[in-house]
Amino acid sequence: MKKNNAVEFWRFIFSILVVFYHAESTTTLSNGLHVFRFGGAMVIPFFILSGFFFTKSYLKDSNRSRPLRGALSVLWKKVKSFAPIWYICLFFGIVVRLKFYNLPIEQIRPWIKSNWAEFFMLNSVFYNDNHINGPTWYVSALIICCAVYFLLFALLEKIHISPIWVAGVSALVLTTTYYTYHYASYSPMLMSALVLFPVGVLTYYLNEKLSNFSGRYVNTAWQIAEIVFMGLFFAVTFVPQINAELDTRLFILIAMGLVITVLQKRTYLAKILDNPISAFLGGISMGIYMSHIWVLVRWGFMSPFALQDSPLKAYSLIAIETVFYGALITGVVMGLKALWNMVLDYAQSHKNTTKTPHRGEV
Repeated sequence: MKKNNAVEFWRFIFSILVVFYHAESTTTLSNGLHVFRFGGAMVIPFFILSGFFFTKSYLKDSNRSRPLRGALSVLWKKVKSFAPIWYICLFFGIVVRLKFYNLPIEQIRPWIKSNWAEFFMLNSVFYNDNHINGPTWYVSALIICCAVYFLLFALLEKIHISPIWVAGVSALVLTTTYYTYHYASYSPMLMSALVLFPVGVLTYYLNEKLSNFSGRYVNTAWQIAEIVFMGLFFAVTFVPQINAELDTRLFILIAMGLVITVLQKRTYLAKILDNPISAFLGGISMGIYMSHIWVLVRWGFMSPFALQDSPLKAYSLIAIETVFYGALITGVVMGLKALWNMVLDYAQSHKNTTKTPHRGEV
């Protein structure tokens, strides 16, 4: 199936909004205005999209005759896909913090040791405020959440219960009781992932069902739905009078609606966004998210007046820098993966050559 590049474009938008939110909270850019104050909520559509694509991967790649082994196999693939960018960004996170914060030599080892969980992708459980690379918090939560739900799906399949229905019920129960029981007070990012991942699973189910409907009136309905959900999304994101009082559960529904309209790819805008540029921007969105703290640390040490004199210029330069580093990191990861595959292919071909009998041997 052809990749939906419109989704990739929105992944890029979500990541840039997170960058601008962190820019306001870690530098003097906001100057009291807080234009991107709701940018931190972009983890919601991120988690919903992740739940969608992870479910799609699970149903496609797992061994359905041996559910538990199949679930572990798909989970291991996901961990391996995240590992290169995780450890590259972790290394540069250490370098950047040593450069800008001038830690004494005797404090470097205790600081790294106190962040041991970050080296094992467990920092969403054992979070440290004085972290090495903050964005890994999200990826850690996603991996742990993925492990929990994949294993749950495997157990459900063993007793012939559809994981889709269970995820749907879980999404309904968890989102409606999210504030009642203050789940986020335990481990905010991990609990958000556990709540929103089944929403992504439910999104997958609804998207599959809605794909069966077609026709002129159906397409018109999708055009209207996209305008409504996109309008609500941007209104919630940029209008303080709205997002200050908004119940997060309502934003979850808005994000879910927006994601489904984009996934359907029935609208004129979705078809326009389905292009190579969107594919590129979406491809570097994880690199942008994982490396943007480096940029913001540098900007955080700049003069407040230099930032506030021209906020638009500052935001533009931050966006350009984060896109550059995102592309650079993504390129390095792709290069390392290609090199690793070449090594494996060479080892395999050498192994096959040594096994081939020489002429004259019986």
